[in-house]
Amino acid sequence: MATMKRTDTQIAMLLRQEGLLDQFQYRSVLDHLAEHGGRLHLAVLDLGLVPEERLMQIVSQVVGFPLRQLSKIPIDHLATTRLTADFCNRHCVFPCGLREGGTVLWLAMADPSDVSVINDARRQSRLEILPFLARPSEIRQQIRQAYGDQLGESAYLPDGLDLSLDPGEAEEFKITDISGKTMIKH
Repeated sequence: MATMKRTDTQIAMLLRQEGLLDQFQYRSVLDHLAEHGGRLHLAVLDLGLVPEERLMQIVSQVVGFPLRQLSKIPIDHLATTRLTADFCNRHCVFPCGLREGGTVLWLAMADPSDVSVINDARRQSRLEILPFLARPSEIRQQIRQAYGDQLGESAYLPDGLDLSLDPGEAEEFKITDISGKTMIKH
């Protein structure tokens, strides 16, 4: 397994200290990261282990960027022309505006400490990047609003997708707690 970044280690430590993540959940996060890659806080969100608001407050504390409410910032359509929909969707970033006479792109990021994404955004936009921290859910919503028709079909689940099991497919199972006591039986 790859070594975690220092910020990921600090976020994990704070989550554990505050009782928001136990050792079994932490192990699940590490397994998720080993399989999918990415950053610890985004894996915690993917797994639904900690409320987004609280998690992003901890991320803000660790990375030293204030958490901004992206929904209160109007979409600047000129800024959105500087990065592709695919780039924004893949990296969970959103171009919010042009600053300094159009030479700086103000960029909402789920992880403003990710220097490689900042460098990629700089190359694609041909502008300097001024990053700030925003909630991933708000970033994704802004991407859908600004780029909706430019997003590939893979960005959405198909309408009417039926994930239910046929009656013959249901299996017997039980879930037990650590002491062996049956918690759920089907």
